[in-house]
Amino acid sequence: MVNVQATHAIADKVFEFIEYTNQSIFLTGKAGTGKTTLLQKIKRNTTKKMVVVAPTGVAAMNAKGTTINSFFQLPPGSFFPGDISFQTLQNGINAIQAVVSDLTYTNDKLKIFKELELLVIDEVSMVRCDVLDVIDALMQSVRKNKLPFGGLQLLLIGDLYQLPPVAKQEEWAFLTKAYASPYFLDSLVIRKHPVLQVELTTVFRQTEETFISILNDIRNNQIDEDKLALLNQRFDP
Repeated sequence: MVNVQATHAIADKVFEFIEYTNQSIFLTGKAGTGKTTLLQKIKRNTTKKMVVVAPTGVAAMNAKGTTINSFFQLPPGSFFPGDISFQTLQNGINAIQAVVSDLTYTNDKLKIFKELELLVIDEVSMVRCDVLDVIDALMQSVRKNKLPFGGLQLLLIGDLYQLPPVAKQEEWAFLTKAYASPYFLDSLVIRKHPVLQVELTTVFRQTEETFISILNDIRNNQIDEDKLALLNQRFDP
């Protein structure tokens, strides 16, 4: 039996953390567990000044936000946290220090950055580690605050079983000098300042227990022959 009350209590706790603390959170869970519903609740009820961004245009539309590159006006390519002269050895790589020095923002955009209290990044599984590090450096500079992300609270939403970060082979070969993997959890800022991780586990989108079990087994790459046969019974040539 699904303990809906307990599940909703977890969601309520996440909202309270967002509303009453400055704790950054990684909210995860398989599809249908209520991540988007919780985001909608936060957007409706929070008193904080917030913005929602996502790594792609489709994800941004789904979250009713904007893309990361558009919001922060990031140049194309990847970002390296090391020495500027070192990074020029590889085409397509931007030194994070150079990006911070070169980017200029309008007064309106600077006002948004300085007054922002909550940054939501949806579909964070697709966000590369270096992108989080360049956002961290930019916000520290613009907000003149040496805390992670310039003191901004982050709500990172996504499922690491879903789409991975996009990293060009030649660029990632260079970025491995600084990063263990392309995933956002291996960004330097997150490794140094870990976020609170909360997993939603109850699936609301589906109600048929056998089907949910099949979906979970496919997600975990461990479906057995019996469940595969049951699924294939639905195939209509």
